[in-house]
Amino acid sequence: MDMKKMGIGAVAGGLTLFVLGWVIYGMVIQPEGMAAEPNYLMMGLSMLFSGALITLVLGWSGASSPADGFKAAALFGILLNLAMGFSMMGSMEMAPAMSEVLRDTVVGGLVMYGIAGAVVTMAVNRGSGD
Repeated sequence: MDMKKMGIGAVAGGLTLFVLGWVIYGMVIQPEGMAAEPNYLMMGLSMLFSGALITLVLGWSGASSPADGFKAAALFGILLNLAMGFSMMGSMEMAPAMSEVLRDTVVGGLVMYGIAGAVVTMAVNRGSGD
């Protein structure tokens, strides 16, 4: 994948994840333990790198339609959330409960990463003239 497509995908995916996270976690779910005032620079960087990861995974998977992008990114997000959730449960004193890991797997992995995958696929294909 060329750098232009990677940049387009990273920005499109990052913006999508940032907005979805703000709406879903910040306004709807409001989980315990969230900072009263998040560090938006750090959150933005996190979402930008997540968008780049999604773009890379979609390139490897050969996703060419929004539906393909949704499926591939959702699967990646589910696996990533489960891996990180179980790792935190096994290693942290203030570990999340199983219900939180499952919630974040569905909300973050399936919904947010899936939607971001569809958006990235559209943005990269549009940006490349395909």
